Amino acid sequence: MYSVLYDRICGWLCVAAAVTGWVWGGVSHFMAITPAERLIYAAAGSLMILAARGRPRYAVLCALWLGMGIFLWGLAGLAGLNANGVFRTTEPLENALRFVAGGWGMVAAVEDALAWRRKTA
Repeated sequence: MYSVLYDRICGWLCVAAAVTGWVWGGVSHFMAITPAERLIYAAAGSLMILAARGRPRYAVLCALWLGMGIFLWGLAGLAGLNANGVFRTTEPLENALRFVAGGWGMVAAVEDALAWRRKTA
């Protein structure tokens, strides 16, 4: 189950990013985390960790939807959209990490769904 692995790894990384944002405000000069981003990271990380511990279908749905959300967040950062100052402008490497994490979540969810279909057919 790739979705469970994805949810656990990205969930704990999101929680770590939220805690880092609350304690230090960011990661050196690489990534400054605003209060809105802290809440998003904490919520996404908590949902991912809970989904990984639940039923496999919850892990797949969480990987798909949060993967799409993270991917679109990276796309919005690339386009320069900052939601009226709620988010700050992002660094290119930060957007690349969001693209990779979001893409991985979507691929993991599709792979698990296809494996389930092959198993039941």
